[in-house]
Amino acid sequence: MQGLQIFDPSGNILLDVSDNLTRVLGVTQTGFTNGSLTDPNLLTGRPWFTMLVNSWYDTASFTQSASTVPGTKITIDGSVISWIVGYDLQLFRLYIPNITIIYGVY
Repeated sequence: MQGLQIFDPSGNILLDVSDNLTRVLGVTQTGFTNGSLTDPNLLTGRPWFTMLVNSWYDTASFTQSASTVPGTKITIDGSVISWIVGYDLQLFRLYIPNITIIYGVY
């Protein structure tokens, strides 16, 4: 067999050439608006993202807090990452998030 294999002191495989490793391509801030960005490197593998909610603004109570944002949607389509602000249909409230999106491929 050819390739890279890394073992721990007990002989257990920690990394095998067939494992998928992630590559971070970028980090972006959404601010408090809908938006998108294009990164052609998203086409070089299977895309992924994670988000960190910095804070959100509740238009019904005019307050900010740091927690999850109801209804926020982030999508990846080809080389484009898009995001929309959250909206709670049951409470009819608009939640405007300030989010950090970390994205990449594996």
